[in-house]
Amino acid sequence: MPRLTLPAVALTLALATPSDAAEKITKSDRFQLWNDCQPVALGVLFKSKVGLTKEVIEATVRSRLRTARIYGGKDSAMTALVVEVVQVTKSPPLFLVKFEHFKMLMDEMSDVRDFSRTWFEYRWVGAKDASTVLSVLAQSTDKFIDKYLRVNATACKK
Repeated sequence: MPRLTLPAVALTLALATPSDAAEKITKSDRFQLWNDCQPVALGVLFKSKVGLTKEVIEATVRSRLRTARIYGGKDSAMTALVVEVVQVTKSPPLFLVKFEHFKMLMDEMSDVRDFSRTWFEYRWVGAKDASTVLSVLAQSTDKFIDKYLRVNATACKK
């Protein structure tokens, strides 16, 4: 039995990923979320009949963006987070919660600049009340903030 312990430890150490490797930022990460730590505009789209309002959804997401110091109001010019909550079925209540990050990009062939979606996350949520949907919104906002700050870390330190 003792002879198996050393190979198991060696294998575990060999397969372990250093923490800095887990935080490596790829070109894809930079394309999706890099914006030199500029403020993020917020847009909310909403359609439901289960005790939620657009204002409550907006306040839930906006407060988290403000806490992270990346909220830029509705008029931030270069990047936006669009949150959509749609009640898809009435019984049982099923919601689509969608987060999309948009950036101003330029097509070098045509010199056209326009907003394009560069990152997204969709979640299906079965919920009988608003609190479950708001909890998922908070979790998804935190996930976006974590990824955004990781990609923009060097710029945000300035």
